[in-house]
Amino acid sequence: VEEYDDGYYASFKDLETLSQTDSTQYQSDLALIIAHMQRREYDQALAAIVLLEKKQPDNPVTRNLKGSVYMAKRDFKNARASFEKALATTPTDFSSAFNLALLDVQEGKPEDARKRYEGMLAKDPKNEQVLLGLAELTALTRDNPDETKAIIDKAIAANPNSPRARLALVGFYGRLQDTRAALTAASAAQSAFPDDPQVIDALGAAQLAAGEINQALATYNRMAQIQPQAPGVLLRVAAIQIATKDFAGAIETSRKALAVQPDLPQAWAILTKAQMLSGQTAAALAEARKMQKEQPDRALGYAIEGEVMASEKKWGEAATAIAGGLARQPIPLLAASYYVALQNAGKSGDAIAFADKWARDHPADTTLNEVIAQQYQARKDNPAAIAKYRAVLAVNPDNPVALNNLAWLLAEAGDPKAREYAERAYQLAPFNANVVDTLGWTLWRTGDTARGLQLLRLASNLAPNDPEIRLHVGRALQKGGDKDGARRALDPLLKQAPDAPTRTEAEKILAGS
Repeated sequence: VEEYDDGYYASFKDLETLSQTDSTQYQSDLALIIAHMQRREYDQALAAIVLLEKKQPDNPVTRNLKGSVYMAKRDFKNARASFEKALATTPTDFSSAFNLALLDVQEGKPEDARKRYEGMLAKDPKNEQVLLGLAELTALTRDNPDETKAIIDKAIAANPNSPRARLALVGFYGRLQDTRAALTAASAAQSAFPDDPQVIDALGAAQLAAGEINQALATYNRMAQIQPQAPGVLLRVAAIQIATKDFAGAIETSRKALAVQPDLPQAWAILTKAQMLSGQTAAALAEARKMQKEQPDRALGYAIEGEVMASEKKWGEAATAIAGGLARQPIPLLAASYYVALQNAGKSGDAIAFADKWARDHPADTTLNEVIAQQYQARKDNPAAIAKYRAVLAVNPDNPVALNNLAWLLAEAGDPKAREYAERAYQLAPFNANVVDTLGWTLWRTGDTARGLQLLRLASNLAPNDPEIRLHVGRALQKGGDKDGARRALDPLLKQAPDAPTRTEAEKILAGS
């Protein structure tokens, strides 16, 4: 009890009391379980689920929750058992099938997921969720975009009154970076669902990607009229206005967002940026100092002042302002900004001393060490980067970014421990393209070529436009004797500018060097 504040503990007791009051209601049980999961209190979450199972023994929601907790604990065997039990009880439950598909792909068994989806479609051929699940599975595990598109088209035809499949088509083309096709699909969706906020948002994003800035601005302005109290939409408008150098418009729009939500950091950031880009640095600084007076216990005003000073390369003054913010709110990202400002001010010794003190005063925070590790890695100081990533993992052993980057650096050094770290990162983030690529490339280079290539293909499907991942796939296929497959994988890189480094590397791979 002592580790929680009184309000937190009281709220938990309230939820527990509600759970025990009425055996036919279970919303309070769900709230309690989710609260435990958010705090990573997985054993308490499982205990609460056991009580819920007594109320709702055949509810697939209960078993899916249980499976999700086991997934968070990396107990994949029990997670699978929970999802399979949920699906056996309710064969039409898509959530169970989807969760099982994630496990299948992670374990290299995508055909098991395909058969499960196809079995569900045999009983309900127009089921939109299942069709789109099958399309996503196909996009991840097969190198055949036409097959994925055909499944999405089938979902659209089967569900003409739903925007979901149309949005999936826009996303499909977006992943392939076919901006014109994405725009065509988004326009068709907007014609079918003219007032749907998600569709309008997708149209605006497609217009931006296709370079149609004015049309995107008109689209988001229309969306702002539909959702006048949604500051996020106004921020999109302001960002576009900055991109088109309409700084006065961006200032006005960001102020509208602040009228809706006065303490919105993103709105203040856009306002400050627009003021600085338009030469109104004094105005931006005045806004920051006004905020400091109005909110003396908040860091935001000081952070903005630091950003203004940094934009003018006044690093000493930037560091002073940021230090003022840290004195009021010890925010990890602000600590990282202070470290960088000290470095740029030529005070490397002070920066190192600050980093050491921050680590002592905030032993559970790894943000600053992650930033320092990434700096070392960018400078090719691999031994120093390795040491910092190890320091991060000593505090947070389940940090997937640190695990992944450490695995990559160790693999480059030929250290056999690379595989262990890469496997752990993959367990934590099995659908992060960089993580999957690191494990696949590590496995392939250390002799596990079959599984390595399978993972490299998955990584490329997750990030089809990442040139480095394509180079890994192409090299693996070329070395394995599949020259046609290597050429297909590397063909997009061969269309780059003649002096592009990744094109040069692709040409070398295909030439056998």
